[in-house]
Amino acid sequence: MKILAVVGSPRKGGNTDILLSKIAEGARAAGAEVETVPLGDLQVRECDGCHACWRGRV
Repeated sequence: MKILAVVGSPRKGGNTDILLSKIAEGARAAGAEVETVPLGDLQVRECDGCHACWRGRV
């Protein structure tokens, strides 16, 4: 089984991060493959209507 764990909190080491780490640890112990994605580490920008995505430039 594959599991994607998404951390939505920007605080590293906060309650959400700790809880999700424990859940992922338990899932791994049960044989699952777990990938964790911390959204706080990503640069996500809002759409500004430039249409670069339509032209394949993003």
